Amino acid sequence: MKKTLHEIWQDNPAAPTEVWSPGLFVTGVSKNGCQAGVACQIFVQQAENLVNLAGATQQSLKMFISANTAFHFIGVKVGDKVDVDAHAWRYNVGGEHELLLQVSLALPGCAKVVGTGNPVPVKALLSDLSVAAYEDTLGPMLITVDKVSGTPQMPAETFGLFNTKGPFDDGGVSSVTSLSPYFMPGGVFTGSVAMNMGVKLSFASVTGVFGIFIPTGSMAKYEEIYTRSAAEYPPGP
Repeated sequence: MKKTLHEIWQDNPAAPTEVWSPGLFVTGVSKNGCQAGVACQIFVQQAENLVNLAGATQQSLKMFISANTAFHFIGVKVGDKVDVDAHAWRYNVGGEHELLLQVSLALPGCAKVVGTGNPVPVKALLSDLSVAAYEDTLGPMLITVDKVSGTPQMPAETFGLFNTKGPFDDGGVSSVTSLSPYFMPGGVFTGSVAMNMGVKLSFASVTGVFGIFIPTGSMAKYEEIYTRSAAEYPPGP
C-alpha cells in the first residue's frame, strides 16, 4: 500500500506491514554505503527541505536492512531520491521501541534510485533531543546544532556534546547526545577531530542524522548525531 512517511507514523503498525513510499530522499547510510554480507542502515526523509523542526517532525524513518539482503542496496548514497518498498512496524525486539522500515529475506523490499536531491538539515537544540523524542515524536531527522563542544577519543568512538558556554561547557540538557562517526566512510572521524583526540574542541555547528544506538546485549539507549563528513563539524571559536 502506498504511504507517506508521516502516514506510517500515524499508522504506527505493531506488526510488519508492507508499504510503498515513492520519492524519498536519502539522508544517511551506515559507513557511507551498504556492503554485501553486512547489516546496513539507510535513513530517508519525505522531502528535500522540511523548513524547521516542527515541519520535519515524523517525516523521516530508518531502513533496517539485514546482512543477507544488504547487497541489493549497494550504491545507494546520501542525496539519492528513492522509491522504497519495505515492511513498516514498531520494532520491539530486545527492548527496542523504534518505528522503522525493515528489509530481510522474510520481509523483502528495495530502494530504487529515481533521481537526486540535496536534503537540507533543520536547526535544533541539544535540549530538543531525547530517546523519547526519537522514538515517539521527532524521528530520525537531519539536523544542525550550533555552538557545541566535546572531547573526541578514538577515531571510531562517539563522544558527548555540550552547549558551548565560554571557557566552561554547560550541558543544559537532561541527557547527553553524542557525535557519532558511524555514517562516515569506514565509520571513523577524519579531519581536525581525528587529529585532536583527547582534547576538548568547540564546533561552530554539527550536522547529521539524529538517531539512537543500543549496544548489543544492552537495554541502554544512547542519543546520537550521525555526522556524514568532516565538513559537517567545522571548528568554532
